[in-house]
Amino acid sequence: MTPSSSSPQDLLKQAQLDYDAENFLDAAQLFLEAADGFRINNDTENAAECDNNRSVALLRAGDPSGALKAASGTEQVFAQANDLRRQAMALGNQAAALEEMKEYQKALGLYQQSSDLLKELGDGELRSYVLKRISALQLHLGKRLESMATMDAALHTKPKLTLKESFTKFLFDILFKLLNRPPMPF
Repeated sequence: MTPSSSSPQDLLKQAQLDYDAENFLDAAQLFLEAADGFRINNDTENAAECDNNRSVALLRAGDPSGALKAASGTEQVFAQANDLRRQAMALGNQAAALEEMKEYQKALGLYQQSSDLLKELGDGELRSYVLKRISALQLHLGKRLESMATMDAALHTKPKLTLKESFTKFLFDILFKLLNRPPMPF
């Protein structure tokens, strides 16, 4: 492949347009080219961001192993930059790829690390999403009570609930009162 004469920023814009148009493989290729351009300019954070965007595009294109490879190591770049939010998202991207690859225990561990970082940041919205993924994996692994407690935590973490989520939270509150046990803290 010959290097593009476009700037990394231009490649990134085109990649986002392709992603929005659901041309995921084209977007993934452009994210890779943009990441390479940023790396040439010693801009490791933007390169890592492009790698994570590529990961998401590859996952949407049905290539979870490619998605995992694209995002692997980016969490370390963000940790060095003290960017906890992007570190958490990088871990979540890797977990999503592992989940698609049916490596549930590994995915669970990375989702938990992501959740812990988001808790530290106070990002209830994104943390709620991650906790819901953890709950789904726990349910899949046969850990029903843990799954219910995690879903309850997800609903208590999210700042603004939908009507369905509010109703589910209400039911969980009743259930935990009937069981005479508080939900597991997260």
